[in-house]
Amino acid sequence: MLFSTYNAEGQNKPVPVKKLFGVTLRTQAWLLLSDVEKIYAKAIFQQEATDWEPSRYGEEGIKQDGTPVITINASTGRTESTIVHELFHLKMKGQGFCAYEHRFPPGQMNKNNQNSIEWVNLILGDAILHWLFYPEMRRMGIDPDAEVRAELREVLQKSDFVGINPISAREARTMYWTKARLEIIDNELLDQIKKWYVKNEWLESLKTGEVLAESVLNSKPQTPQDVAAVYVKCLNALFEDRAKFELESWQEQKMGSYTQCVAIIKVFK
Repeated sequence: MLFSTYNAEGQNKPVPVKKLFGVTLRTQAWLLLSDVEKIYAKAIFQQEATDWEPSRYGEEGIKQDGTPVITINASTGRTESTIVHELFHLKMKGQGFCAYEHRFPPGQMNKNNQNSIEWVNLILGDAILHWLFYPEMRRMGIDPDAEVRAELREVLQKSDFVGINPISAREARTMYWTKARLEIIDNELLDQIKKWYVKNEWLESLKTGEVLAESVLNSKPQTPQDVAAVYVKCLNALFEDRAKFELESWQEQKMGSYTQCVAIIKVFK
């Protein structure tokens, strides 16, 4: 750890300065980093990606030996906000917030279904977690949804979301509204998006997305069990009568000295 000789009061006392990916972290951020490394009893493994889309800023993961990993986009992810974002995801995993395993009926356990549900979890599952830790990022003086707001303002200039699959368009628009409601606190922008949905007659997506968002906002999940329960509730609302979801069991996956909690979700008709 490097040390600066200047602190906030201007006194000549040593103030710790910690860097990750070459980015100097503010005090609250490096304290968060220390918490994460204590949880896993290992230093963060840092790696960069050079072939990601610009909107894919960072990812976190855990190696089989329990080493926490943060990967950043070499062109857009080298920011304190991205680093802190991924640190919070790692901290929440270390505190027992689970990964999900979706189990389909025999004959439906195919790559297409798996990719689809992983896509849903990436948007919907993460949005619920972001609702939990974005207020903490804001208290640290970091704007956690700046990139999302910028992307949404760009989307408002277009006729639809870029690259949307016609087959899953309703679900996509539903989750994007849910994501906006849970992640951003700009009421003016939310109102613009809502009017855009109405103008394009995406009323079903808007209505269902509101149901999903209110499920989270009203239940105010705090524990891993709370989060898993509201996630399953949102899945059932999202897919309505086409599929049903049920929290079947909890399992543990040993990864070195770290134990990952896994929620097994049964998928059925």
